[in-house]
Amino acid sequence: MKTKNYRCNSVLFALMVTVFAQMIAAFTGMLVSPGVAQPNPFVSGVVIDAETLEGIPSAHIALYDVTGSVLAGGTTSSPDGDFSFRIPGTGSFQLTISAIGYETVIRPIDLDPDSDRFLGEIRLPVDILSHEEIIFNGEQVRARTGSGQTTFYVNELMKNASNNGTDILRMIPGIQIDIQQNISMEGSSDIVIMVDGRERDRHYVNQLPASRIDRVEVDTSPSSLHDASASGVIHVF
Repeated sequence: MKTKNYRCNSVLFALMVTVFAQMIAAFTGMLVSPGVAQPNPFVSGVVIDAETLEGIPSAHIALYDVTGSVLAGGTTSSPDGDFSFRIPGTGSFQLTISAIGYETVIRPIDLDPDSDRFLGEIRLPVDILSHEEIIFNGEQVRARTGSGQTTFYVNELMKNASNNGTDILRMIPGIQIDIQQNISMEGSSDIVIMVDGRERDRHYVNQLPASRIDRVEVDTSPSSLHDASASGVIHVF
């Protein structure tokens, strides 16, 4: 009897192990199923001073189409000079890296939406001249900076690479999004977010469909209409 019970228990245990293994395999297959759309990979790198080889914080990294006239994405560098943002699509692009007090560097790059792209160190030479106003021109103006305010026009490339308003803001130079989806400007979290003229919080922006956003204005000199403690205002239209 003991032998028979032992055999029954062994068979039952083996069946349970088999079923459990099949469940794990099925669940793993769901996670890596080619039919499920995966998030776009990242393009990353580090911006450094060409002389000191130290990281440059708050450098603007802007990705344009191959003609240099349509903004496709971008971000700003961390305090250590690191940066990363999602690849908006496949093909050839122009990457523009700029920072106050440095010469602007433009790099042509080819991106593959199926794999991450690490660009390594990008060295910026020191520039004696400081440009207070920059206007990007193409067939249509896509981004304009002046008088403390920068307006970025959201195009189809940016919308296709984004799910919500937070993803769009992640591409805007000067705006940072951390892992907890907190939004800051030039390293400061004391900001005001306005959506179509009404003050909103980050949770509202995270639920806002990317397809509804046409432009983003970054204001680093808030008017007296906003709280005096605010270091900047993000207008989403």
